[in-house]
Amino acid sequence: MKRNTLNFYVDIITFIVFIGVVSTGIILRAPSLDTLPWGITHKELVDFHWILGVLMLILVLIHLLLHWNWAKVNFYKKLKLKPVPLIIIVSIIIIASIFIIPLYFVRGF
Repeated sequence: MKRNTLNFYVDIITFIVFIGVVSTGIILRAPSLDTLPWGITHKELVDFHWILGVLMLILVLIHLLLHWNWAKVNFYKKLKLKPVPLIIIVSIIIIASIFIIPLYFVRGF
C-alpha cells in the first residue's frame, strides 16, 4: 500500500475514533444513569470510552510516524532542532499526555 493511501486511512479512522471518544465523553458527563437507553451500562460505556482512547493514542502515534520526516525537516528549519532533541520532546509530551494530564481531570485531585 502506498504511504499516502495508508496515511489517508489512518487519518479517517483516527477521525472516526475521535468522534467516538468525544461522544462517549459527553454522554459520560451527563447526569448519572445506571443504564443508557441502548441497554449499555455506565461501566460498559466507561470501558468503551477507555478502549477508544487507547486506540486513538495508537493511531496518533502511527500518524506521527508517517509524518516523521516532515516533522524533522520543519522542526529543524523553524527551531533548529535536530532529530534527537525532537525525539526527547515528543517523548515527554506523550508521557505527559498518558500519565500526568489525566490526573488533572480526576475528581478530587
